[in-house]
Formats: sequence, structure tokens, C-alpha cells
Amino acid sequence: NGADTFSGVQYLSKDKTEGVLFAFLTHRCDVVPPLVLYPHGLDPEAQYRVEGFPQTRSGRAWMVMGIPFALGNFQSSVVRISKES
Repeated sequence: NGADTFSGVQYLSKDKTEGVLFAFLTHRCDVVPPLVLYPHGLDPEAQYRVEGFPQTRSGRAWMVMGIPFALGNFQSSVVRISKES
């Protein structure tokens, strides 16, 4: 099922303006579509930009839709999350 091979860690500033989301994938035998992590704690009404994505979305949208990661075996990635002013 992949749940035990894919994990993430998120850090978010107390004022909810900056954060990072780390994604880690260990060995997978099967080919899988992009894996998704769901950030937590964002201001649902504020607009956020996620590094690597051209559009801004509300905190609520990012938390519900998640952030996809296309990782191969033993790869990791990190994205920066920034609140738009």
C-alpha cells in the first residue's frame, strides 16, 4: 500500500507565514502515481504559494487537496510554503 514507505515532516512558523514540507520515499517495487502530503495548520483564509507550483491557493485548498510529490526509490524532496501578503 505504500503508506509505510512514504512519509513527511512539516514545520510551520508560529505566525503561519512560512513553512517547509519534507517528503521521503523508501523502496517501492511497484510504479505509483505522485504521492500526496497534506499540510496542516495553515491559515485557511490566507493565500499561500508552494515552491514549484505556479499558482497560489488558500490554506484550506492546500490542506484539502494536498501537495503531490513525484519521487523515486530512496528519494526525498522539500518545498517551501509562503503566505502571500
